[in-house]
Amino acid sequence: MLVGITIICNLALPRSRLFIITQHVLLSLIVLLSTTTDAVSFPPASGVFQTIGDEQHIPDNVVTRLLQDNQGFIWIGTPSGLIRYDGYRFKRYLRVANKINSLGGNFIVDMTITPDGKMWVISEPGGIAIYQPDTDDFQRLHLAADTAQQKIEQYTRTLTSDSDGTVWLGGRNGFMSMSSTGSDLTFYDFDNDMASNLTQIRVLLSTEDSLFIGAKEGLFVLNKAGKQLKKVNLPFNTDNAVTQVLSLALDNSGNLWIGTANQGLFRLALLSGFSEKITPR
Repeated sequence: MLVGITIICNLALPRSRLFIITQHVLLSLIVLLSTTTDAVSFPPASGVFQTIGDEQHIPDNVVTRLLQDNQGFIWIGTPSGLIRYDGYRFKRYLRVANKINSLGGNFIVDMTITPDGKMWVISEPGGIAIYQPDTDDFQRLHLAADTAQQKIEQYTRTLTSDSDGTVWLGGRNGFMSMSSTGSDLTFYDFDNDMASNLTQIRVLLSTEDSLFIGAKEGLFVLNKAGKQLKKVNLPFNTDNAVTQVLSLALDNSGNLWIGTANQGLFRLALLSGFSEKITPR
């Protein structure tokens, strides 16, 4: 069942942040519809979306992230905590002062599921916490090196994971990787101008061979084997200097869908390299 969640952008947050939130959630819904063969077969009167929750269950009706775990629970990130929805009930998780097994912060920035079924959550402030289903609480990620811990907490804004358990993290200070156990942290530094300017990463998406990086400067791809970074050229409108990539999603046909700040929606066929802008009909 496709579940739609109403997003009301009336919270006292920076306009740019709310715009990024809306772009990310809407792109996920667009891709889901585009890959569902039955999406166009519904009778017009039946409807596709169903609004769930209200301000009592979802604070201010503002959603920052959506994620479904391996047990089927829907996790709803908000600026005021993390909410788990089981189809009937809502349960809210918050940062609790002096409680180390709670979230590090209440503003949920991003989430991902690792191959072992663990959910990693970035929040502000507080860095990363990992959900522990057996105890229904969180374990905060603490690194041995103070400088590495500081970078995780201050600069990480998005994350994704590989099938081999590698977790990729990105944000205001480039990108890095670590194992799903929280060890073997690796910072990536490239000796070229393109990489040195890649300082505001908005979204990451991992495939078997590549890591796609959506950033303020556009779309980039890292070849995992050769550790080579290059920029992906898309048919942007050159009259508009802003090429910020906010959202990435991969469909079942091998198409990468790219949501941008003000250039619209693009589709990149990974096999052929063909790209196009999606225009309203």
